[in-house]
Amino acid sequence: MNKPPYNMNFSIGYDLREVPEDAVQMQKGVAWLEGELLKVRKNITVKEIGLVSQIGNFARILGDLDLAEQSFNKAIEVLEEAERPDLIFGVKLRLANVQQFRGEYQEADKYYKDAIEIMRKSNDERITKYLDYALEHLAQSLYEQELYDKSLESYLETLEHRLIKGDMDLIQAVEHAIAKIRKKLA
Repeated sequence: MNKPPYNMNFSIGYDLREVPEDAVQMQKGVAWLEGELLKVRKNITVKEIGLVSQIGNFARILGDLDLAEQSFNKAIEVLEEAERPDLIFGVKLRLANVQQFRGEYQEADKYYKDAIEIMRKSNDERITKYLDYALEHLAQSLYEQELYDKSLESYLETLEHRLIKGDMDLIQAVEHAIAKIRKKLA
């Protein structure tokens, strides 16, 4: 799968949501990804799900929640046909992000919490690998609801998992969020 020839980078904003470095570049990148998807549209397989998921993820960052939802639902449809519950699990977490960004916190939080419970009980690495992602986005949702103590608790657990994974960019993003919440709580 090719990477879009546009700036798809983002940073974490004041509200702990992703903010494109260059929204116009990211929009062009989404259009490019949609063009790539059109080349295989009639026969989308699990291999092309990455394109669909990228479109959904970047569309969410840009605030195009309808396109994000459509993309994630298409990914789920293809993955159900391919009988890939492990990948469906990850895409449904991204769909919960869309609900969260729409302000549908109750629905999003319920999915995050249910998913976290499933992952804590699972021994399947294909499922448990999403734990830090779910914890982080639950924390972000709680932050948006001004439930700072609960958000901090979830971010601290996220940090534990990210430290184990060792991805410095993800660790720094969580540390930034923790510092921001601690300021609010001070």
